[in-house]
Amino acid sequence: MQGRGWLSRTGWFVALWTGSVMALLVVALLFRFAMNAAGLTSS
Repeated sequence: MQGRGWLSRTGWFVALWTGSVMALLVVALLFRFAMNAAGLTSS
């Protein structure tokens, strides 16, 4: 079990990175929706 420590740490790192990217995506989409609702469109 000692040799799998790096695999567990890498798995946690990937999971946290994916979660943070998903959170940023959600925030960006919410900002875009708010801007469109306020009439501030880029096109």
